[in-house]
Parts: sequence; C-alpha cells; structure tokens
Amino acid sequence: MVNFRVLTFAMCLCAGAVLALPAYADPLPEKGPNGGLLRESGEHHIELLVKGQALTVHLLDHKNKATSEAGVTGKATLSAGTAKESITLTAQANGVFVGTSKLPATGPLQVDVVLTAPNEPPLLAS
Repeated sequence: MVNFRVLTFAMCLCAGAVLALPAYADPLPEKGPNGGLLRESGEHHIELLVKGQALTVHLLDHKNKATSEAGVTGKATLSAGTAKESITLTAQANGVFVGTSKLPATGPLQVDVVLTAPNEPPLLAS
C-alpha cells in the first residue's frame, strides 16, 4: 500500500527543487571585468566601453573571460540625438574590437554592436 503522506511530501520536494532552479543561475553583473557595460548575447557576453570617441568591445565567454574567435568581424551603430553613424570595429588580440566615432563625445549615446563569426548567427548587444 502506498503511503500518501510520503508520496505527497516527495512530490512537494521535487516541485520545490524545480521551482528553485532559476534562483541558482548566475545573474549577469552590471559591469564587466574591464569596467564597461555588460550584455548577454547567445553563449557569449559582450562588454562595451566608450571613452570620448573611442569604442572598445570585448567578446567574453559566459564566465566573463576573454575569448578569441577566429574570423569574427564587428560593426557598431552609434546614435546621439538625431545623428547616427556606423563604424567598422577592428579586431585586436583576445577578442577585443576597437573603433573611433566622429560623433561628439558628450550627451547620451546609443551603441548597437554586431559581431559576426563565419557560419554562426551574429552576436548582438545594445
């Protein structure tokens, strides 16, 4: 004969464990290891740093460690008010991409980054 109290208790434990799983996921920190804004994109993280008119993008793994993916190209679209500019990001070592904007370095700035690897879906960050 089945003990319904034990069965009910076991089901509650299982349900509680399943519901608690999302709480154990590592939240994405607000700042990246280089002090920039961190965004999640697929299995990677993308860190954005803007200093003056210089844009630096770091391609990171899910543990925020530098990663270098062969053949990755990068583009960024910057918007400041009504002005908009697209720039090509130049690949450096260890998953670092750099570019320079002609937009003024003051005021709010929207940056949209697209990193594309051969035969992979693009990685997007804003």
